[in-house]
Amino acid sequence: MQVYPRDNLMVHQALDVAQPGDVVVVYAGNSMNGVMGDMIAVMAVHRGVQGFVIDGMIREVAGITDVGMPVFARGVTPIGPLHRGPGELN
Repeated sequence: MQVYPRDNLMVHQALDVAQPGDVVVVYAGNSMNGVMGDMIAVMAVHRGVQGFVIDGMIREVAGITDVGMPVFARGVTPIGPLHRGPGELN
């Protein structure tokens, strides 16, 4: 998916349609806002998602690690996202 700069609404929507075993791939451009944190990791575990590949930033690494969700990201930031969209899914 592609998220709007500084936004993660599409990540939430991807979890709504994710099937057990899916890996979520996110393109976040050059945004310095984290598109994923520990709350999304918890929701993803409950949906059966197997991991995330994020061309962008994440936050709350300790919480993500505690949940056991594999995440490969460009970097870590304390800056949270907006939740407005738009974006592209699939």
